[in-house]
Amino acid sequence: MNRPQAGDRINNYLLDERVGAGAFSEVFKAHHHVFGDVVAVKIPTDPQYVRYLQRDGVAIHGLRHPNIVRALDLDPYGDPAYLIMEFVDGPSLRQVIDAHPGGLPVATVLPIMMGILSALEAAHAAGLVHS
Repeated sequence: MNRPQAGDRINNYLLDERVGAGAFSEVFKAHHHVFGDVVAVKIPTDPQYVRYLQRDGVAIHGLRHPNIVRALDLDPYGDPAYLIMEFVDGPSLRQVIDAHPGGLPVATVLPIMMGILSALEAAHAAGLVHS
């Protein structure tokens, strides 16, 4: 598996830029080559991590919640394997926290936490989170 980069095409999507990476995958901002829809494309960094990609895609596919990113397409057998998801523009929670070393005001934290808890409740109701 060659390491994907901006300008590469994954199925119907052209990779625009790398926007993140984790222990098992990289995430690219991409757009549909005909319609222009902007998405996130998650690609495992090593073939052994395809099972994690598939697990993530299957887990979020059926969830419909405003605070949970939707899975739009998944091909664990592609070269490379990929998961297409909604693209959420803006800073990550980590970036927001890091930008406020003295802490965030309660008025800012409360709606963030309510959104997280609402998403967690939806995941729990779908059987993805155990108490």
